Amino acid sequence: MMMKQFMLSIMVQNIPTYRFPTQIQPPIPQQVDQNQNQQKFTQEQQQQIYEDFKTILKGQEYDKALNFLQQYKDMDLVNVVDQQSKQICSYIVVQFDNEGLALKFLSLLTDFRVNLNFKDSLKQSILFYICRDGKLKLLDFVLSQNAVNINDQDQYGQTPLFYAARDNKIDIVTRLVQVGANVNLVDTLSNQTALFYSAREGNAEICKILIDNGCNPNHQDQHKKTAQFFAKRFQRKEVMELFNSYFGKSKDDYKQNSNYNNENSKGEQPKQQKKKNKDLPKQAYKLMFTDEYGNLQEVTSSEFAKFQQQYPQIANLIINADELIDENVLNSMKDDELWEKVAKKVLQILWKTKGAQLFHNPVDEKKYGINDYYDIVKKPMDFGTVKQKLNANQYKNCKEFYNDIMLVFDNCILYNGSENDIGQMGIALKQEFLNQVEQTGLKKHLS
Repeated sequence: MMMKQFMLSIMVQNIPTYRFPTQIQPPIPQQVDQNQNQQKFTQEQQQQIYEDFKTILKGQEYDKALNFLQQYKDMDLVNVVDQQSKQICSYIVVQFDNEGLALKFLSLLTDFRVNLNFKDSLKQSILFYICRDGKLKLLDFVLSQNAVNINDQDQYGQTPLFYAARDNKIDIVTRLVQVGANVNLVDTLSNQTALFYSAREGNAEICKILIDNGCNPNHQDQHKKTAQFFAKRFQRKEVMELFNSYFGKSKDDYKQNSNYNNENSKGEQPKQQKKKNKDLPKQAYKLMFTDEYGNLQEVTSSEFAKFQQQYPQIANLIINADELIDENVLNSMKDDELWEKVAKKVLQILWKTKGAQLFHNPVDEKKYGINDYYDIVKKPMDFGTVKQKLNANQYKNCKEFYNDIMLVFDNCILYNGSENDIGQMGIALKQEFLNQVEQTGLKKHLS
């Protein structure tokens, strides 16, 4: 097939080793005003200077940024940690939409000795953000400084390769592989490699690159699942074809066994298939009920006639099931069942995460020695309540479940702020939840 030929043309395993020129950092530009820089600033003044510098960076005013750095060189503005984001200014510039401008600013910050290997609260350097956003020029620049480790793992055990593979950044994945990224590192969330994330998202080209460069397609995660399992689960046809060709399976076998073509394996159109189902004799169905002793019994004709008189609408649904319940309804029912199952898994993971015990139950003011929590928090929520609602099928859809979980974190920040230990714990748990929403595929049920 054309598709198969295209995919086979993406191999990069024989790419020569990529070497970056070593750059010697130039001296820091001279100050504009030596006398002014010698002044002593109060803590409030220093904070204001830093806030002004951030504003200049966000406004992408290069000349002003240069003058500011020269004027306040002794303050080391490039390495000041922001109190809210827990990041330094390099994180601002690498997220500019214009990559050329981002490179110009990052080069400036590097001239003033910004710490390119700084890690934020998620243990991620700017390399993670660059790879996630697919900015190859920035990646090459950072690598040329010999200041970062491409196999650094964040608090989830994931490397920049994971984020590039998930978001289908082919150029980034190719470069990372060229410079020695470990394709077989596993994360701490589910013991999965980057291949799992690219397979789940249907990124066939990246799956090919990873496998050709030594990533083990047979690796099993903590639930004994392989990347191929997730490709099949989310019906990623191209990825399935890639795995099948790798494992020596024929395409015909794939078509016969895959859910992708299961409904029409004999070439029938959906309407014809549906009509065939309607032509099945009604005697093929048995109406059953559970008696008072817990035994399953078949409903007799007289019993059903009585039931039909009492509940005509329900009886009509049973009699005309093929006409009233179509494939869309059945698929919707399956979809509801699936998101609830995934949501329970996500909640279970969140429940066991470090610090989560603070959110297991409603806030006990007496226990924590406070008396104003419910005056400030008008819509309290906790994981235990979410668990009860989930088990009792009280959520109409996945969005309601998602909103309740997010409400727990919003309440935490509302009452505690983001600076103390509890606030930081809430932020970390929120990030864990959002990550699980991505990893488990729960996100697709939110739309």
